[in-house]
Amino acid sequence: MRVFYLLLFSQAVSAQLQCDKTIIRATIGRTLNLACTFDANRYRFSRKYWCAGESRSTCEILMDTDGFTKAQLRSRARIAETGFKNFHIQITGLQLSDTGVYWVGIEKVYADIMVKIQLEVTEGKDLCSQLHKKKTLFYICFYIMSNGPIEMLQKWSNRNAPKLKKNLDLIFKYLLH
Repeated sequence: MRVFYLLLFSQAVSAQLQCDKTIIRATIGRTLNLACTFDANRYRFSRKYWCAGESRSTCEILMDTDGFTKAQLRSRARIAETGFKNFHIQITGLQLSDTGVYWVGIEKVYADIMVKIQLEVTEGKDLCSQLHKKKTLFYICFYIMSNGPIEMLQKWSNRNAPKLKKNLDLIFKYLLH
């Protein structure tokens, strides 16, 4: 019975705040784009924020929807509500020092609602830049880097599947060399 209550509680919390990614891997110079949705009936007027730190209870708020942004991020980061129940976080010019644990939060009486985000920035090959001469490969690569391979595969129709498979094989071959 306890497991059932725990399951219901975790589903209720996740329904209040959800982000499209919880693990983000990017190379130096790329842009982090994170889209989050929340329960607009409860939290439409609540402050949303981005904070850094291993623990949700001690993380340092870096920016929020009330207009605050830490000085070192002002030129390359923003957080904004982008609709009735959505907000978006964007950080440009990612650096190795940006690697770490972050939290997306919504201010709430007693305990904020938070989602953990793991960001890994590497010096890896900028695959998309290398593929700019092959237009189809470039667009597929850009889509993968922006949205992830699962979403990309879901959006392509069956008639594009053979072309997609061929292009993905070329991309993965390039990555492995």
